[in-house]
Amino acid sequence: MSSVKRSGIDLLVCRTCRRSDVQSQDIRPGEHLLALLKNSSLSEKVTVTGVECLANCKNGCTIVLQAEEKWTYVYGNIHPESDFEQLCEGISGYVDTDDGKVPWKQRVQLFKKNCVARIPPTANLTKK
Repeated sequence: MSSVKRSGIDLLVCRTCRRSDVQSQDIRPGEHLLALLKNSSLSEKVTVTGVECLANCKNGCTIVLQAEEKWTYVYGNIHPESDFEQLCEGISGYVDTDDGKVPWKQRVQLFKKNCVARIPPTANLTKK
């Protein structure tokens, strides 16, 4: 089986996320965040994709930033409206790195406080 080398960055957005601080959830906050990101002016290198549950339900909304040769990050507790500008700034910072690791002092507060997981790029893993 051949593998296709991908370029660019995948931004996965949990469509099913709810928020405990939002009463009416006719349109789930995750779906709202997805719509905002799809209509934003993110880098052309970023592909925004809605996915089903990312299993961070108590701390929604949740996103994943991943790329072939970069560290993958999972971020939660994102508010679609009040965090949107900071979220886009954080995504841009990730895009601008070679390895996905934005220096701590350059990370937006949203990412400093709400990192759920950091996963190494599989290209760098070696069998021991």
